[in-house]
Amino acid sequence: MNNINVVRVGFFAPEIKLPDISGDIKDPIDRSGEKLTCLIFVNTDEIGGGLIGDLENNMPLTAGGYDWSISVIVPVKAKLAKEFKERYGIKTQILCDSDLRAGNLYSIVDSSLSKPSYHPVVFIIGDDGSVRYRQVVEKSGFDMQKFQSSVSKII
Repeated sequence: MNNINVVRVGFFAPEIKLPDISGDIKDPIDRSGEKLTCLIFVNTDEIGGGLIGDLENNMPLTAGGYDWSISVIVPVKAKLAKEFKERYGIKTQILCDSDLRAGNLYSIVDSSLSKPSYHPVVFIIGDDGSVRYRQVVEKSGFDMQKFQSSVSKII
């Protein structure tokens, strides 16, 4: 399935629990209170590493003054995810989706390749689980200005 338009703004994000690089099962969405989650689905390549670095360093303030939680989901096993984290100096939580279960729930799996991977997508999800913002990352890169402008308006 190559449809990357299933999970849209205004709908609830599918609930998933995935292992982190230590094997602990985690919920990528922070449901502890007044926090937004920046949920990033990326492949373990230079584009993914660069995108995460940009977001870790440039998360905008929101109109509602929300705090941030960042969760990264990659379509590989823990060993490769740990190598990816170390290679790009990623500080945030990385969760593993080697069987593409989460990618299929969010309908972002690119099955046109010999080894299925993700269409890189950034979601902003509220603590209630609703999708507040979504941007598909094209091969040409991530539009940080568009992202910051849109997210800064979230009340």
